[in-house]
Amino acid sequence: MTLFLSSRHVGLMMAITLSAPVYAVLPPTVAFPQLDNKAYALLDYSTGQVLASVNPDAELPPASLTKMMTSYIIGQDLSSGRFKEQDIVRMNATALCQSQLGESCMRIPLNGSAPLLDMLRGIVIQSGNDSARAAAEYVGGSQQAFTERMNVEAKKLGMHHTQFMNVSGMPMSGHYASAYDLTTLARAIIHEQPQYFPIYGQRQYRYSPAILLESHNPLLADPTVDGMKTGHTNEAGYCLVVTQKIGSMRLISAVLGTKTRAESGIQSKALLEWGFNQFETLNLSAKNQVLKTVPLWLGQNNTLDIGTAEPFAITIPRSQRQNVQIQTTLITHLKAPITQNQHVGSMTATLDGHVLGTVPLIALNHVQEGNVFKRMIDSVKLLLI
Repeated sequence: MTLFLSSRHVGLMMAITLSAPVYAVLPPTVAFPQLDNKAYALLDYSTGQVLASVNPDAELPPASLTKMMTSYIIGQDLSSGRFKEQDIVRMNATALCQSQLGESCMRIPLNGSAPLLDMLRGIVIQSGNDSARAAAEYVGGSQQAFTERMNVEAKKLGMHHTQFMNVSGMPMSGHYASAYDLTTLARAIIHEQPQYFPIYGQRQYRYSPAILLESHNPLLADPTVDGMKTGHTNEAGYCLVVTQKIGSMRLISAVLGTKTRAESGIQSKALLEWGFNQFETLNLSAKNQVLKTVPLWLGQNNTLDIGTAEPFAITIPRSQRQNVQIQTTLITHLKAPITQNQHVGSMTATLDGHVLGTVPLIALNHVQEGNVFKRMIDSVKLLLI
């Protein structure tokens, strides 16, 4: 049975779950922005759809954008309770700031210490190589062990064009990431770690009278920009990952390899503005929202409520809302018993014949078998259909 739902189902507000829906890459409708960099990618946060990209899978030196994975893992361990925010992290000689190399550092002195949460702030806001190394040694046991975990996590997130060789992003053979992979990582941080994500939007943090942490992100002056991370080495050029939210729509951009820090900000701003001007996000289903009530056979009830286990949204070019079609395909002649969350079909969004996304449909309630008399009647009715 195939049903078509009208566009009145559009416009729901919801939280985002990253893994359940299956989304296609959005086809280009207008020319992508022409920017002077090595690679870029623009992602819609709600759907994960790529809105624009140039060399998105190019394996490039990410500089301090590496620390997004370092901070992601620390955020994981804090969120799970494996470590606590006030755990004391010591600055060992192996983690100490190497000022002769021009490193960006939090500047905790040798054998000094700071709470793990403040080390996280040092990593994210100041882009401290020393705080990254010290926290990695504390959380992972060693920088090498922590780096191995970074690569494991990258694979879990689907970062297929990324490989880490250290925790800070200093140039090293075999250390690379792609623009698309970095937007994927940013999306995971925003979604999975809401309690720590605000750190990525902080412009300053006074750790002590002598230590002021300051972000180099040139776009944080805009209140709609609330993250994320800068990076620079001579090899990588200037790199910037930015997320911006306007209304209910959030975009994530990654720009790699500009010639100046100012250019990284200018190009990121231009890319984000282009995305907000060209596209809109349509929220099609909230988690466990009743989308339809369908007939049910052999059960105590004659009907079954169906919906999606996770939110479902799509991103489309502006002015194309009326052309979106939502096709719902259900298992023919659903029969009890039905368990809650049982898969009963799928919902697919298309635009001009192009599939934008597909999500499973589930039973929203449990329905037991009816009594013998009810099952007999329904069985006869099914024979006549």
